[in-house]
Amino acid sequence: MTKIYPPKPNLGALIMLLMFPTVAAAQPIDDCPKKIASISEDANSGKAPIIFKKIYEMLGCPIEITELPTRRGVFAFNHSTVDGELFRLPIVERFYTRPFVRSDIPVYEFSNSLWVSPQTEPSATAPIGYILGAIWQEEYIKSRDLPGLPLRSAVEMFAKFSDGEISRFISADETVEQAIKDGVFKPGNIPMQQEVVKIGKLYHYLGSEFAPFMKRFSTFVANLKTPLNASNKNMIIEGILSNTESIPEN
Repeated sequence: MTKIYPPKPNLGALIMLLMFPTVAAAQPIDDCPKKIASISEDANSGKAPIIFKKIYEMLGCPIEITELPTRRGVFAFNHSTVDGELFRLPIVERFYTRPFVRSDIPVYEFSNSLWVSPQTEPSATAPIGYILGAIWQEEYIKSRDLPGLPLRSAVEMFAKFSDGEISRFISADETVEQAIKDGVFKPGNIPMQQEVVKIGKLYHYLGSEFAPFMKRFSTFVANLKTPLNASNKNMIIEGILSNTESIPEN
């Protein structure tokens, strides 16, 4: 059952890609969210906006997805300039000042690790690169009193690592593995995984007025045939994108 969450008083986060069935019940257009925020500097997003658009279309609700920096996404949601956020860790909820609904199940599960350079010996005093505005990363650094270096994006962080400006960073494993495959890092300075620091589950968020749609969304996702993982991701993405005949026109 979809639960409505009021804003919390103490104000102070790539999807589990999905195999679609061919039929989905449409949502009345008047109840549809219109605009969703996606984190612009999140290298994990990947094909998520495309897949979310197709889920929404299959539920009879075409949407616009706009990219915003991490903190701007929360600000836009709180001020109702967007109707929801693509996916976030539950830790973000204490920053919402607007009543909201959360998907009943996570739409993506991920692991983050501490990655280090093979060129230098691990040092407890070396700054750890992390993404500014990524709430759990900020709290991980602060709660352990670690030397952190906030950066604007994974792209900037990887560039600084590749150039030897930093020797370690926190990032999603899948993101780093893809960057390695894409040749982002210089030869001889390919990051090595030192330890897993976070296993997270991301949920879809909407304003509470969209509770009926969120209920349909959650039911739809729960009934999907096969959750994706890194090994079958590309195959299923191609299947989704080629299966346009199953998407109703609105």
